[in-house]
Amino acid sequence: MYEFDVVSMEHYCDEMRQVVSVMRDNLQNLENLVMGIHGSWQGEAEQIYEAKIIYVRYRYIMLLEFFERYIEVLEKSADICAENEESIRLKLINV
Repeated sequence: MYEFDVVSMEHYCDEMRQVVSVMRDNLQNLENLVMGIHGSWQGEAEQIYEAKIIYVRYRYIMLLEFFERYIEVLEKSADICAENEESIRLKLINV
């Protein structure tokens, strides 16, 4: 069971940011590795391979964008929860 308190949500955001950063680095390293292979691909084979790597990059970036949006939603949720917790705390103090 997941617990979604403010501290946990902020922690998950930080962890996810690190994962997204690693994923971006991995994509860049893969592209550098593939583009660094000289002479192995020529003509039509090279064009087909380039098209595939462009497609993979496109899909991978879509995944990264999803995670970034999810992080934004989680951050906003954490902010809302923090505000609500503070409001409840203040009400309890005044009781």
